[in-house]
Amino acid sequence: MKICPKCGYSVPDYLGVCPNCGTSLQDMKACPKCGFLNQQQMKFCTNCGANLDLSPPPPPPSFSIPQYPPSGPQYPPSGINKTRSTKPDCSLRLS
Repeated sequence: MKICPKCGYSVPDYLGVCPNCGTSLQDMKACPKCGFLNQQQMKFCTNCGANLDLSPPPPPPSFSIPQYPPSGPQYPPSGINKTRSTKPDCSLRLS
């Protein structure tokens, strides 16, 4: 509900004109504390003094959770023989 600034009538939020006195309510903003309609340029409610320029609080910071295993390069890189023989190379022949 909004309160008409001219006559004090309680006006439903969906109406843009006061049904009691015909005052246009289109260029008005309702006080978050008392519902009184104030002109758009007002910073404080002319009925109760509440701050009309309260902006919503900033969203909380978001944190990302690291993914395991990491998606970076894989070790050992592909293309390299992953197993090494510990046997000595016996392919050398004596002539």
